[in-house]
Amino acid sequence: MVQLQADLDETSKNYSQLEETHTSLQESHAALQAQCTKQEQQVQAYELLLSAQRALDQEDTEEFLTAMKDLKPLAENLDAEGKTLYQELLPLAVEPQENTRETNP
Repeated sequence: MVQLQADLDETSKNYSQLEETHTSLQESHAALQAQCTKQEQQVQAYELLLSAQRALDQEDTEEFLTAMKDLKPLAENLDAEGKTLYQELLPLAVEPQENTRETNP
């Protein structure tokens, strides 16, 4: 009977340790997923920044404006150098306004 109680105590202790390890692993997994998501967004932001630069070099206004528009919500994920380049390109991303004034006869 004493051995059964000792085995039960040992099993309970092992189970508690497993629960703690499981919780710790879940937290680590969540942190790694968040880090991965941030890195994926940074890669996507850089791809769009490069697309914008390439479109600008090729004088493709429509592609440039599209890339800059898509980049806007992701720009915060750029590092300092990327943000500087984004800020340099931003003034060029103003869509041309059509002349909508009607002339009076």
